[in-house]
Amino acid sequence: MPKSPDECQPWACMIQDCLQKNNYQQEKCEHIIQKMLDCCEFNASRNFASCDGFKFQLQKRIKAREQSNGPSPSADGKRPSQPYYLTAIPWYKRHPRLFIFGGGTLVASIVFSAPIYHFLFTTEKDVEMQSTLWKHEIETGIRDIDVLRAKIAAAGPNATIKQVFDTPPDYKKMPPTSF
Repeated sequence: MPKSPDECQPWACMIQDCLQKNNYQQEKCEHIIQKMLDCCEFNASRNFASCDGFKFQLQKRIKAREQSNGPSPSADGKRPSQPYYLTAIPWYKRHPRLFIFGGGTLVASIVFSAPIYHFLFTTEKDVEMQSTLWKHEIETGIRDIDVLRAKIAAAGPNATIKQVFDTPPDYKKMPPTSF
């Protein structure tokens, strides 16, 4: 069974940061420690590694709560609030694989999509040249691909590229088109 991520780890990091900033005065970081205890109490059944150092405090807290019959933070079924810096992270940093896979798919579909590519990157000269090729194919009734297929058929199956282009097309040996 795969391990679940330690949901209380961000609170432990915030406690360490707070203690370092406040010259290890625990009173100034008490609000973060209480949030960490809330998280550990809510996830008591999951045994997170970051909660190991708080087991004694949790037992004291639970006993005090039982004596006063007060509700526990997990009694209402709601999660303790997440640290502020977790909610401020943009989605592409929270889900980098999705961002890379989705962005890569989008870029690949644009690059390899002929209509979009032609719309974005075709110049007037390209359109003019293509229209003259189409006119030639319409007037002769033979497409360039058909000529190439006929040359390949005339040159034989083991012919080199040079032999294929030097050989005149043989339309009788040409295989039928597949469309």
